[in-house]
Amino acid sequence: MQRGNRLSFIRKTANAIWSYCGYILSAVTHKPHCFGMPFLFSVETASYCNLRCPQCPSGTLALTRRRGTMPMDLYKTIIDEISDYALYTTLYLQGEPFLNKDFCKMTEYAHKKRIYTATSTNGQLIDSELAEKIVTSGLDKIIVSVDGATQESYEKYRAGGQISKALNAIRLIADAKKRLRKSKPLIEMQMLLFKHNENEVEAARDLAKTYGADKFTLKTAQIYDYKQGNELIPTKESFSRYVRHEDGSYTLKRTLHNRCARVFTSACFTIDGDVTPCSFDKNAEHSFGNIKHAPFKEIWHGKSANEFRTSVLKRRTSMDICTNCVY
Repeated sequence: MQRGNRLSFIRKTANAIWSYCGYILSAVTHKPHCFGMPFLFSVETASYCNLRCPQCPSGTLALTRRRGTMPMDLYKTIIDEISDYALYTTLYLQGEPFLNKDFCKMTEYAHKKRIYTATSTNGQLIDSELAEKIVTSGLDKIIVSVDGATQESYEKYRAGGQISKALNAIRLIADAKKRLRKSKPLIEMQMLLFKHNENEVEAARDLAKTYGADKFTLKTAQIYDYKQGNELIPTKESFSRYVRHEDGSYTLKRTLHNRCARVFTSACFTIDGDVTPCSFDKNAEHSFGNIKHAPFKEIWHGKSANEFRTSVLKRRTSMDICTNCVY
């Protein structure tokens, strides 16, 4: 690691530790102590999608905010402001990130600023040309969602999608890495778990190996209408975020405590520059402010952000976006 990169990493790590210390003190005292700046970010490149997944607000057209892509000039403003303390930035929030034609240019810009970048995609738009651009852009990690081992199972959730395209996207990126002699991006094939695909885990794992993924992961699915049951909820409790009771009702498996590290250590940016507490705030209803109107540091330590943190520390269950959270 070059000296400049090493010093930058040390500064960012020190800020991350300081930021987390603020969270710990806040969790103990139940009063917000926001130290330093966040070190984890999500930057939304596109807020709409090419698929129609039934539990996704982009897919169901439930988003009430603008559907579109983030302009490059706004993106550069965000990256310029967070580059001194951003350790990990996900170029994704809602929607399909590669619908933004500038995606690879965005990755290149963050890469030059020494920011670790990742994204999550359904893989439907990735052809050989785009795969090569992804590899040369400096992207560190790409998650490709493949929720099943057959087209029949896959399309029950990824409505309008083809499993062959998602798997081929993995192969194309893996082949481009070999051809260009690059070690990145790390390719992670991710499987969302549902009742209809819970018995296909091992078959999907084999597909990940066959098509060249570096990693295979399982993820529990967020279900909006879960309290009285839902056909998507897995029967295997270990695969679900929810637990079934004797009367047939369901509750969130995890107990919500009056604390949350995310509101002290991470932040999200929508395509229009709104700063939101986390990815569960789909419509930016709890926006702390907009980076077009104020510096991010001012927004992060501002009144709206601290009022939100105070509410979480006092009674997190009263916050609508927290009631279906697993963090």
